[in-house]
Amino acid sequence: KIDSVSVIPAPDSVTIDENTVLQVLRIGDSMMKVGFGDNLQKALKDIKNIEVTYFGKSATGLVRQDYFDWFQQLDKLCKGKKFNLIVIMIGANDAQGVRQDGKDIQYGSEPWLDLYRKKVNLFARMVSNYSQKFYWIGMPPMLSKSFDGRMRTLSKIFEEETGKLSNGKFISAINILGDDKGNYTAYIKSGGKQLLVRANDGIHLTNSGGELLTQAVIEKFKVDFKR
Repeated sequence: KIDSVSVIPAPDSVTIDENTVLQVLRIGDSMMKVGFGDNLQKALKDIKNIEVTYFGKSATGLVRQDYFDWFQQLDKLCKGKKFNLIVIMIGANDAQGVRQDGKDIQYGSEPWLDLYRKKVNLFARMVSNYSQKFYWIGMPPMLSKSFDGRMRTLSKIFEEETGKLSNGKFISAINILGDDKGNYTAYIKSGGKQLLVRANDGIHLTNSGGELLTQAVIEKFKVDFKR
C-alpha cells in the first residue's frame, strides 16, 4: 500500500549552534556497508559535535517488503526523533521481479517501473519528514553491462524522486567512481596515485573507493550545515 506523506520544505542551508550535537542517520544495504560506510562514519565523527546512527542490512531493498520491510524499519529508527541528516545508499538488490496482489510483476516492465517509482517516492518522502536534509546516493558503474544498465535505471528514479523534495539531494556515484566516460573502472587516479576503488565482485567499493565517495558527501554536508 502506498500512502501519502506530507512534506515540509527545508531551507537551502541549515545553521547549527556550535554546541548542538548534530544527529545523522545512515542506512542502506551492503553498498552502504562495504568500503563506504566506515569511511563515512569516521569522516562525520571527525567533525565536531556529530552523533551518527547506523542501520544496514545486506541483501535487502525496497522491492521485497515480504523479506525485509525498510518502510517499517525507517519508522522504528526515526520514531520520536528528527535527524539533521539522513544518508541513504540502497537499491543494488532491487532489480528483480516481485509478486504484488497475487500477480508476478517482471523487472523492467511498465507495471514494475511504476510500482518501484511509487515505492521510492514514498520512501523518499518518509525520509524527508524525518530529517532536515537527506542525501540519496546513486549506484556506481557496475562491471556487468546488464547489471550496470539496471542500476542506472534505478538510480535515475532515485534522482528524479529525490529532486521532487526541497530537502533532498541526489549524489551521483558515476562521476566519482567511473572513468572519464562514466563507465566502470577498477582503478582511479587520485592525488598522483592509482587507487583500486572496486572490489573483486565488480559491485562493491574498496576502502579507497569508499574514501572518494565519502569526500563527495562531506563536501555537500559542509555546504548544507553551517555552525
